[in-house]
Amino acid sequence: MRKHLTPTIILFVLSLLPFYWLRGGLFVAAAESGLYLYHSSRSFHQCLSLWWDKISLGFPMAKNLPSIPFHGAMALLDQAGISLHLKQIILYSAILFCSGVSMYFLVWIAVENTFKHRRIIALFSAFFYLFNSFVMINFWHRFTTFLLMIPFPPLILAIYIYGLKRRNNTAVYLLGGIFSLFSFTFSSPPSAASIFFAPFIYLIFFLFDNRTNRPSIYFALKYSFYSFLSFLLVNIWWLLPYFKGAQQMYVQTGTQENNLMTLHSLSNFQGLEYSLRLLRADSMEIWGNTFPVGFIISTTLIPLIVFLPLLIQRNKSIIFFSLLSLIGLFFMKGTNGIFGKTFEMMFLHIPFFGIFRNPFEKLGIVTMLGFSVLFGVGLVTIYDKIIRPLGTVKAKLITSLLFCLICIVAVWPMWTGSILKFKIWDRSTVVEIPEGYINSDHWLVKQKEDFRIISYPITNYDGVACSWKDGYCGDNLEFLLLGNKPFIGRAITGSHSENFEKISQMLPAITYRENALKKIAPLLNVKYLLLHNDLDKKYIEALDLDTPEMIRQGINYYQNGFTLEKKFGDLEFYKINEKYFLPHIWAINGN
Repeated sequence: MRKHLTPTIILFVLSLLPFYWLRGGLFVAAAESGLYLYHSSRSFHQCLSLWWDKISLGFPMAKNLPSIPFHGAMALLDQAGISLHLKQIILYSAILFCSGVSMYFLVWIAVENTFKHRRIIALFSAFFYLFNSFVMINFWHRFTTFLLMIPFPPLILAIYIYGLKRRNNTAVYLLGGIFSLFSFTFSSPPSAASIFFAPFIYLIFFLFDNRTNRPSIYFALKYSFYSFLSFLLVNIWWLLPYFKGAQQMYVQTGTQENNLMTLHSLSNFQGLEYSLRLLRADSMEIWGNTFPVGFIISTTLIPLIVFLPLLIQRNKSIIFFSLLSLIGLFFMKGTNGIFGKTFEMMFLHIPFFGIFRNPFEKLGIVTMLGFSVLFGVGLVTIYDKIIRPLGTVKAKLITSLLFCLICIVAVWPMWTGSILKFKIWDRSTVVEIPEGYINSDHWLVKQKEDFRIISYPITNYDGVACSWKDGYCGDNLEFLLLGNKPFIGRAITGSHSENFEKISQMLPAITYRENALKKIAPLLNVKYLLLHNDLDKKYIEALDLDTPEMIRQGINYYQNGFTLEKKFGDLEFYKINEKYFLPHIWAINGN
């Protein structure tokens, strides 16, 4: 194990990069992930229930069950007194370290003694897996919870290959432990598919390669069956309720016609000429402005280096990872170019294939996995077979230049931290919770009654854009911010239901109908109306929402049963008169 100490230390040092990214004490929050690390204990307790009662009148949310271990771990950090800022740094550093180590050992196990510079190859591959154009654009640029799965495709494939090559059944138990501890990564069907994709392709490759060896075929099938069985057994606690609600979840993904339209629209950004460089068509516009020439050259070098080993030395490991990369490219490019119609036929006729309507995002990690292994092999092959005759010093300089172009220049925003700091609706993705929210939260927590809050302006849009000092634009998670109370009037991703739609359409008009709210609010167990004065004006105009001024006038002029109770910063709380607030016992007099 000593021979792995130096690479491990190097990868550990690299994993400290988030301390530089998040210098200044702020934390990252935006897009679908929103404030998912804020008040983790609340998220943890909410995940324990199959019913999400914090939005509107509630809705089934079995898909949160696999998140219990993750939010439980984050809640423990809260209990230990770890700040939100430091908690996010720890999480990001853990993702980087585990991803690098997983790729390092995948290469070490997969190529075995085929190459004499195996440790250097593994380290180059780990670097590329951590710092490439795809991981920058698709994971860190969006920093959704999807980025938590980065370490697992190489880790699971490495353990699977190890057990299969060594005929070691103990690997099944190790896989079971990983499946159990990191069930969060399997809560999304596309994520689960991308993680299992590479082991499945390797099984087929292994069976074909050993097609005349019956004992090897028998062991491979038995080993694969027990590996998948271990996944089912350790995750049965959430799989059963999860798939009971699967029909509703898949209905929410949209009709087949809408999914196909989305697929065609997104495929326009995912042609083969971009997929080979692990990019989208708009990547140059977003990230190529810092070093435009270097960005173009460095990303163009990627497929040249990656597929070079296949032309020079065709051993089994190179053939497999080249095949995996080509299959990944087939999915990644969507309906574009060659075999585009084949992909569309699969999309239309294979059940549940609609979850891959954004193939670059959902299955691009398969290509990245294959490319990462081949990159290390390709770089060492260039050094050994092509440029070494120029002299050791020149060969090392050229190799270092190629490495720096691809793993530094092409992904410069990852090294500076600007990958996490950009604008959505002109609002920063690095935020600080306003003091008004913190004080409101303390005030609401002290109120032990069960009640709901109607949140204005009302919208059924999934996200909000706030005019905080440092900005915020992302999913709406008011229950995390404000007292862990249920809110009516805002949506989060996946919360839409028929009841929610009816209520969100009804409440804005009722606000301007004389004394209507004091009749409706008690039936919804509403105690407060919350008026947000911190929503971005462009957001309000774009969604054609009532302005805070209009809503305030409506409440003061038409709703006599409500009075201003508290104001914390930009948040105003209007309380319903106690004689209207339930719970009361209503008796039927028989007339």
